[in-house]
Amino acid sequence: MKNIMRKIIRISFLVFITFVFLAGCKSIQKKKLPPEKTCDLFFSYLNNYDYAKAKELGTEQTIKIVSFVETLSKMGGGGKIVLKDSKSELLNCEINGKEAICNYKTFTGDIQKVYLLYQKGRWLVDLRKKPE
Repeated sequence: MKNIMRKIIRISFLVFITFVFLAGCKSIQKKKLPPEKTCDLFFSYLNNYDYAKAKELGTEQTIKIVSFVETLSKMGGGGKIVLKDSKSELLNCEINGKEAICNYKTFTGDIQKVYLLYQKGRWLVDLRKKPE
């Protein structure tokens, strides 16, 4: 009888610890990040084929594009389709109300713009077909 109680207590404790850990991870994802950090995380997730996490940091338009890239990747044609290369350098982010533009200098010297919108209480990457 004592053995069964110990097992029940251990299992309950493990379930509790798991719940606390998962709740903590979820609150980190919902944390308000500045545009710079949002961009870096978004492209890091894309580079590592973590499309679900990348979608969490994107607008509806971005989610559609990431889903398309994910489909291509599953078919073997997606590869690493990213806007920010590994040797790019963040120059600055300009925030104008609920919009932000982060400028990156690529290894070729070109300036690459990443657009973000403030939606749902946080900054989200907005991959646009045509920048406004």
